[in-house]
Amino acid sequence: MGRRFLSDVPGIHPRNCFFPEIAADLGAKSFPLFLVEDDMEVKEVFLIPSKDIIGGGINGDFAKIEVKRKRTGVADVVLAVIDFVGGIVAFFNVAKVMPIDTTYTQLLAGDVVYMEKTNTGGTGLLIPDSIISVGFEYNNPPTS
Repeated sequence: MGRRFLSDVPGIHPRNCFFPEIAADLGAKSFPLFLVEDDMEVKEVFLIPSKDIIGGGINGDFAKIEVKRKRTGVADVVLAVIDFVGGIVAFFNVAKVMPIDTTYTQLLAGDVVYMEKTNTGGTGLLIPDSIISVGFEYNNPPTS
């Protein structure tokens, strides 16, 4: 039997990516998550914060976190987003689903996946150290 690669294994593969705390008063702030090595399709995205995040609050402070794709020669697109408006929360160490945009789930080798936080109301929200987990399936199943 020939050499086996992770891309030979069927099913969803998670890519867990850490980003550091982002202060509430900053404007847009982004961090690279990973470089795509092989063609793949995004199946799920989760945010796992190290502290509770509660949108709205007394001051009406809101923030949005987007997971985006950067590809040479084309405009960046949003893969998944979570908008912390009133009542939207993410709890310490609990995976919060980030709804994906099914229009842009295909990633190609060389794409860069990154996250961006923007304030959308009030003075924004502090986003604690967190993990974004991107679950994907490879597009090149084994041929033999």
